Amino acid sequence: MKNASGTRIWMLGAFLISILAAAGVYALLISPELDKASTARSEFESAKELNNLLDTQILAAQAAAKNVDDWKAEIAAIELDLPPTPEQSALERLLNDSLSKEGLPALSISYGSPSGLASPAQPTSTEPTPADASTNADATATPSPTEDPNADAGATGDTTAGGDSSAPVTDLFQTPVTISTAGKPASLMRFLLDMQTQNARFFTVTNFSISRSAATDATPAQPALEAGDWVISITGSVYNLFDSELSLPTKEPATTTPYAGEGVPNPFVPISGPA
Repeated sequence: MKNASGTRIWMLGAFLISILAAAGVYALLISPELDKASTARSEFESAKELNNLLDTQILAAQAAAKNVDDWKAEIAAIELDLPPTPEQSALERLLNDSLSKEGLPALSISYGSPSGLASPAQPTSTEPTPADASTNADATATPSPTEDPNADAGATGDTTAGGDSSAPVTDLFQTPVTISTAGKPASLMRFLLDMQTQNARFFTVTNFSISRSAATDATPAQPALEAGDWVISITGSVYNLFDSELSLPTKEPATTTPYAGEGVPNPFVPISGPA
């Protein structure tokens, strides 16, 4: 019995020692490797997500690259409508050509000072306060002969919802232009329509004044007018989009051409002679 009991103790001790050895091997050798494998899997998943995102961005860039030519055409059209410089001579040619097409004289063309265009005010939405809610409740409980609050609320809601959330416009300038001409009413109306619909330069009419003309003889400045013809003064605006590289005049360095001729005697050298 004693030998059997001793054998069992030794077997139990060996089992405990083997468990401790296995735990030590797991803690020292296996567990670090499992942690490395888990970290590697996490890094792999992160890299896979990043690669998927990059693939999506590449596909989007490839799709956008197909529109580059269209964008260049749009930019070129915008540059024609909103040039970086006033282009006064080109504008006057455009006005004179449009007037000549209708047989109208250019009595005068004058310009105002350019001014920057301010961005439109962004609408702001305000949350109703408890006092406002109480006031609205009282107004609902006791009707009064005032304007319909629902109509005002609807108008306010439309304004807030329809507000322009785009980026503000910067570096856009407008120059007032005043054109005076005279002629038949139909010709003048066609001239106004032509200037509003032509694609060479963006021009918008802001105001005009009309007066009837008496019969006048032809002069070098204008053709003959009949009684009832119109004399019209049109005020409009043209626009320029400022470009730091194109809108400002460039200063070229002054250069002096070296003299390549023969030497010239100095007239201030004293004349040698007898004392």
